[in-house]
Amino acid sequence: YVKFYYVFLFFVYIVSVFGNTSVMAVIYLDHNLRTPKYVAVFNLAFVDLLQSTALVPKVLDIFLFSHYYIAYKDCMTFLFFYFTFVLMQAPTLVALSYDRLVAIMFPLHYQTNVTNRVMFSLITFFWIFAIIASLIAVSLLTRLSYCKSVVINSYFCDHGLMFKLACNDNFPNFIISVMNL
Repeated sequence: YVKFYYVFLFFVYIVSVFGNTSVMAVIYLDHNLRTPKYVAVFNLAFVDLLQSTALVPKVLDIFLFSHYYIAYKDCMTFLFFYFTFVLMQAPTLVALSYDRLVAIMFPLHYQTNVTNRVMFSLITFFWIFAIIASLIAVSLLTRLSYCKSVVINSYFCDHGLMFKLACNDNFPNFIISVMNL
């Protein structure tokens, strides 16, 4: 019965990829949708596509092909990308909220306050922030030394699992783990 769950997960992943790709294609191809709101919607679909692509194939690989471990380098790579995409979702929703707030509260000033340039700048800032924060979190893990194996016996490589394996001082990593970065 467990294998059917992963077939269902694969089906949901394919639907997610198709749906997000369709949203991005429609926004890109229709020139009427080149507004600040749809710039943020495009980014949200892009981030969702990347996040599910970073997570679901590895989960399927682990359970369907019995690869019940994650190597250290793979874990670091996964953590960087997964953290980056997770950190991008909420700010993208904030950008969408900002767009709607200005449209509702200041409808006459909307065209001057929310432009494509403002939205691109906001989203670019969010991407830079997410990448830097992810680099900091992953670099804190790379400074740790490990007494035992660095193979994670889990289907999900998590910051908390990595710093618990360390032998040296891991207080900064503990703080990041508590903050759920």
